[in-house]
Amino acid sequence: MSASYSPDGRFISWAQNVRPVFRLWGADGRDVTPSTVVPFMTVWSDAGLYFGDSKGIEVYRTGVVSPFLPGATWIRPKASAGGGQILYEARDGSGLGHAYLVDTTSGKARDLGQGRAEPQFSAAWQAIAQDIADGWGGGDSFCVWVFFQ
Repeated sequence: MSASYSPDGRFISWAQNVRPVFRLWGADGRDVTPSTVVPFMTVWSDAGLYFGDSKGIEVYRTGVVSPFLPGATWIRPKASAGGGQILYEARDGSGLGHAYLVDTTSGKARDLGQGRAEPQFSAAWQAIAQDIADGWGGGDSFCVWVFFQ
């Protein structure tokens, strides 16, 4: 379950990933939940609310739901602090985790490698760190990639 403000403070979202429960309110308390979607794994980046649904990954911006990564699925997406990028995990056909970094402007996703789980942005280093020991986040070793912007 997660509740969060949009980065611009105009919206509040509440989602539960176990069951399809989702609500979106304007900062004035008005319910603006889109009626056409049952989203899961939501994340705010810039002025968009990105989420998974039966069509793939979509984005809600200014009252409109649009395709973002059609047919894709993601696990626990995280937005970069500066906006413009989302980091997420996805599983391949054999169940192996991959870390992906997607640019929210272009919609281009880059596979950062297989055997990766729980990718994270690090605000201090502008880096991505994840546990790679067992692919599930339970080991002691991890890998760090540093991206300079």
